[in-house]
Amino acid sequence: MSINAHILKGDSIFTSFRSINGLVVGLCDHKARVLSQINESYFQKRFDTKYLEDYFLKDLSEYIEQHPNHYIRVTFYPSSKDLRLGIVDLEVLFSSSVIPVKTKELKLKQMSSPYSKHHKPVKAGSYFQVLDLKREVSRNGFDDVLLSIGDMITEASTSTVILEKNGFFIIPMHATNLESVTLKQFVNYLTLKNIPYEERVVTKNELSHCDHLYLLNSINFISGVRQVDLMPFKMNNNLINNFKNYLEELCRE
Repeated sequence: MSINAHILKGDSIFTSFRSINGLVVGLCDHKARVLSQINESYFQKRFDTKYLEDYFLKDLSEYIEQHPNHYIRVTFYPSSKDLRLGIVDLEVLFSSSVIPVKTKELKLKQMSSPYSKHHKPVKAGSYFQVLDLKREVSRNGFDDVLLSIGDMITEASTSTVILEKNGFFIIPMHATNLESVTLKQFVNYLTLKNIPYEERVVTKNELSHCDHLYLLNSINFISGVRQVDLMPFKMNNNLINNFKNYLEELCRE
C-alpha cells in the first residue's frame, strides 16, 4: 500500500478483528459497520450495502479461513486525488498478523480526550492523538489511557470501558464513542446470563465506587484493569474467562 496524500492525512476507514480457528465472532456486524461508514463518508450513501459488500469484500471470508487465529484488518482508502469519489476510486486492503491474546492486568492513566463533542465516531486512520497520549503514559509505567471529556468518561485509546459494582455492569455512553462490535457481544452475553446492566453517562467520580473495571476490543476481547492512576481495582477473572469462553463457543456453533 503506497502512502498517498489521503493515507498520510488519516483519510482511511478500517475494521479489525481476531479470527478464532478461521472464524470471526460478529463478522456481519464488522462488515455492516465499515460498509456503512465508507458509504456515508466517501459515497454520500449512494450505494446499496449489499452492492458494496459484493464489490469490496467478496474475498474476505476466504482470507479469514486462510489466516486462522490471526489479527485481521480491512482498510479502505482513496486512490484518487479527487474528494468526490466513485466506487473505482476506493481501494481495499486485507492485512493480518499473529498477535497473542494478552491476559495482562492493565494500568490506566486518566487523560482528557483529544476528541471534541463534535467528533464523528468513525473507525478511521486518525488515531494519532490518542496513541500519542498512550505513548506518553507508557513512559510512566501505564498500559493505556482512560479518556474523558469534561467530567464524563468516554473510552480508552482503542477500547470500550466497562464498570462493575456489586455484579451490576455500567457502560459509559458518549456521542464520541465508536459503535463497538465486541460491546454488542458483551451485552448479548450479559442478557443470556441474566446479568443486570445499563448504558448511561458515567462521571469520573464513579470510578472510586466500582469494584471492577474492564476494557473491551476486537483483538483481546476483554481485559481486566487493576489500577487507574493510584486507584486499585480488584480482578474478576471468572467474568473474563467466562466471556472469552462464550466467544469461542459462538465460533464452534
